[in-house]
Amino acid sequence: MHQLREVTAQIGFTRFEAAMPDIDGELSLDVRRAAIDLEPTWVPAIENKGEGIFISFRQAAIEQWRNRDAVQKRGLDL
Repeated sequence: MHQLREVTAQIGFTRFEAAMPDIDGELSLDVRRAAIDLEPTWVPAIENKGEGIFISFRQAAIEQWRNRDAVQKRGLDL
């Protein structure tokens, strides 16, 4: 099983509202970000290695289950 690893680092901040992408997905960088330090030797970061599991079902098995009379009747009772 492959492990998902995500690392997020804070490299600066702004007191303005977060920039939102335009209709083409591009960000407007009109607001200047304040650096965390003048000469940073490290930045605060978090590493997330993922949680939980991924389950994959065979589509044919699900369709076979959905077509059972008892399952269809139960769906109508809801």
